[in-house]
Amino acid sequence: MTGMVGATVAEMRDALAAGEVSAMELAEAHIAAAEAARPLNGYVTVTPERARAQAAEADARRAIARGWRAGRLTCRSTRCTLRLMRRRRLAS
Repeated sequence: MTGMVGATVAEMRDALAAGEVSAMELAEAHIAAAEAARPLNGYVTVTPERARAQAAEADARRAIARGWRAGRLTCRSTRCTLRLMRRRRLAS
């Protein structure tokens, strides 16, 4: 995965789209590279917890999008889910 640190943004995007790497793997590789470069004082603030949270969010969105493309999620199931969410909000 360390090879992705030197990759261009387009190469990382293509690897993500092809499913060769996950956003979390990319984040971990870049966090490791930032930690390795810490003695150089190249970064003012390093926030690995924020990067991991955003990567997890991105991976979750991609998993949902894959579900839509595979036909596992339908409009009906989404409407039912939205109805349940509204009912729970009204009940609380």
